[in-house]
Amino acid sequence: MPVALRYLRNNPESAFLTAYDHVFTDEYQDLNKAEQVLVDLLAKNGTHTIVGDEDQSIYSFKHAHPEGIQEFVCEEEISLDLCRRCPVQVIDLANSLIGHNLDRADRQLRPANGQPLGEVHIVQWPSLQEEAEGLAKFIKARINAGKVEAGKVLVLCPVRLIGYLIRDALNNAGVRAHSFFQEEILEGNAAKLDECQAQQAYTLLNLLADKHDRVALRCWCGFGTGTRRSGPWSKLRAHCEKTGLQPWDAMERIDDRDLVVPGTQNLMLPFREARRLVGLLGELAGGELVNSVFPEDEVWSSAIRSLISSFNKDWTGATQLRDQLRVVITQPELPNDVEYVRVMSLHKSKGLTADVVVVADLIEGLIPRVDKDLPQVDQDRQLREQRRLLYVALTRTKHVLVLSSVARLKKEVAFKVGARPAAVTAYSVSTIASRFLDELGPTAPKPRRGKELVG
Repeated sequence: MPVALRYLRNNPESAFLTAYDHVFTDEYQDLNKAEQVLVDLLAKNGTHTIVGDEDQSIYSFKHAHPEGIQEFVCEEEISLDLCRRCPVQVIDLANSLIGHNLDRADRQLRPANGQPLGEVHIVQWPSLQEEAEGLAKFIKARINAGKVEAGKVLVLCPVRLIGYLIRDALNNAGVRAHSFFQEEILEGNAAKLDECQAQQAYTLLNLLADKHDRVALRCWCGFGTGTRRSGPWSKLRAHCEKTGLQPWDAMERIDDRDLVVPGTQNLMLPFREARRLVGLLGELAGGELVNSVFPEDEVWSSAIRSLISSFNKDWTGATQLRDQLRVVITQPELPNDVEYVRVMSLHKSKGLTADVVVVADLIEGLIPRVDKDLPQVDQDRQLREQRRLLYVALTRTKHVLVLSSVARLKKEVAFKVGARPAAVTAYSVSTIASRFLDELGPTAPKPRRGKELVG
């Protein structure tokens, strides 16, 4: 994107700038600023029609620029505010929630004529396990009663750990369920070797496919330290830029004592291990490769192995395995026509529709998730986006909406997922229900105990 933008800016005679009579941009609020400038340039000598909704801008981690749609200067604006999907009560909740974002245009969704009132439940469970089993029981009862098909149920969770619990509870109850949390498979604290095993294994796979993969080598050399060994790496990079050497080749020569690059000594221990593993595993293929890189008996590798088991068996080595993993992790397909309950993150649900939508674990620290170490202005920006994220989740349903939370978490789970505690004991943490529940407006039902949902 920066290359394309720089080219168009520096080459005013480029044929691309006059090639298009009409440019049409969908989901404009999801574009980052550079992308918005790029499509504006391409439309410079024609018309530019954009479609978007600032209230559905939820991709700040991709540097989405929702202000762009607010600032877009147009000759004609058509408001698409008639909602034909959601029931009346859900539209009321969504309007009330998003109305707390004061930086948006003052508009509201309107229900189409004949939209049903809908069914909304706000519940709380004593623990994660009871939540998972209770929600599974509720969903199963609805399916058995013929009120919904499994493929028309969507369960949205803020973190993979909770999603897996609900998925497993559904499968144990005899309800087919699949999870779609590929984007979290490679999460972990890269500063601690025992907390980023999946990242290390995936990085190793990239080096087995191409030892000159600079990004993979840089990651590998940075694992296990808070500084990521940035100082030594910058010295190595400067030497490589000066000499034209590849970083791997330069480090091989340093390791073989054929080259000295002052200040790079701290890189050599992780590099020697990478060099050893590439030499040891470089020719492996098939199951032998998978078992060597993603061991069967490791908890952290189970999610990746599950993905690999679904692949076509047409790959022969590290390169093909890397390519398939890269696609399925970064660009997973979310099928619409399915016969099982889909469990996924709130981000993944955008664009989907279901008869029954369950949003799990609406507790402080998860929804909303705000980094208290950031300046206040950035915390406020995160809070607004988190509100938009829940808005998107609410408006996925056509009939039934369940908003769920838990009262207590095991201590180690609470600190792992980032829940904000109301009180802490030796073994557990009392949670705080999400502040967003107070923003759902007067039509929101009163929260009740989870066991009342399932009788």
